[in-house]
Amino acid sequence: MQSHIIWWRISVVLVVSAVVTIVTFMAIGSYIDEHGILHEPFFLIPLFWLLALGGIITTVMALIVRRAR
Repeated sequence: MQSHIIWWRISVVLVVSAVVTIVTFMAIGSYIDEHGILHEPFFLIPLFWLLALGGIITTVMALIVRRAR
């Protein structure tokens, strides 16, 4: 199997995971309880950015590997 195909598959998985993460964040939502404390799934925000950045980096790597051939 060609190595650039592997990079493309990894980038697709990372981008789809990032989209699922941000959709999950929006679906869960946030609310303020009776004591005035904000409750939200904050951990999903940096996870989204890490997955999106990983997807961008692997896409660039796939393009570099394909051009090198």
